[in-house]
Amino acid sequence: MLQEPISPETSDILDGFVNSNASFLITDDLKVSPYSFDKIINVLKVSGVKNMSSLSEMTVNITENQVLDLLKCCFCSRTVLTDLFLIGKLRRHISHNRRRITSCYLKGNNCDEIVVKIVLRKSNGKILLAEGKADFADLIFSLLTIPLGGALRLMGGCSYVGGVDGLYESVVDLDEHYFITKEVKNKFVDPLLAPHFKLSNLLPLRCDNFPKYYCYVGYDGIMIETCYLTSTYIVPSIPSSCESSVFVDPLFDPSSNGKGYIEGPTTYIVTDDLVVTPSSPISVVSLLSSMGIPVDDLEEEVVRIGTEEGVRILQALLTSTSALTLGLSHLLTKVKEEN
Repeated sequence: MLQEPISPETSDILDGFVNSNASFLITDDLKVSPYSFDKIINVLKVSGVKNMSSLSEMTVNITENQVLDLLKCCFCSRTVLTDLFLIGKLRRHISHNRRRITSCYLKGNNCDEIVVKIVLRKSNGKILLAEGKADFADLIFSLLTIPLGGALRLMGGCSYVGGVDGLYESVVDLDEHYFITKEVKNKFVDPLLAPHFKLSNLLPLRCDNFPKYYCYVGYDGIMIETCYLTSTYIVPSIPSSCESSVFVDPLFDPSSNGKGYIEGPTTYIVTDDLVVTPSSPISVVSLLSSMGIPVDDLEEEVVRIGTEEGVRILQALLTSTSALTLGLSHLLTKVKEEN
């Protein structure tokens, strides 16, 4: 085990993603397209501009803080550039539009379903909490590991979040010759999970492999003079060494031969806004009591969560604090019809 962190000698950081000789037009909702005169005229028409004298031009120098603000704006605004450069503050645009996820790759994905017990309020159909085993809690936690492009692919490009959808659509539609390589575009459209973060086949996502690294240790007598990771094998001179690096899977527990973010077989409760806590009779009663809901207004159902439900919860958490209610509402309809 190394006592101190070491860094790679070389890095594969890209010098940008698109060809440096290309020019692009970015609209207020973050849609990116190749620059052309026809495109500018079309944008002006769509924006309702009739008199060119009503337009003004300004040059901005984007600071490091503004880059962070740009990221924030794209999640909560559909007029990103206006809010960032003219208004100077975030304005949240919330869409109440919803659609059912019915993409073909979700329909054809065969996976084990997760059995979950839910408690809902009969008077308004709102899910108060859901109880499941470690696999359910792992599913909820794993939503945080999905790259933004991967999440949008699962949702068919419809997250209903700020300017994110327009940005993703632009990347999908932009011809690959505008990118440095075809692989760069693919990394945006269908990015891979970080190595070792693939837990199940519930969500159709692929996991990246660890890069091959060698650990080179150079000695000056008996003292270590240099130590670094390198992507190419270096023939060491005595007494130096160059050994293949082995990366430990952070989600694998060799003592139990299990894999996941949390330990089983403990059950967990997940609230409608996706707060995860270990389950116990006392914690459930305490949670329901804090809501002040009459006992006769509570109803318990057992549902099965598959790929579609996982994606619906992912979509709902981006736009609402009632992620379980929005994500699993179609299952409640099915339960009522069966009864």
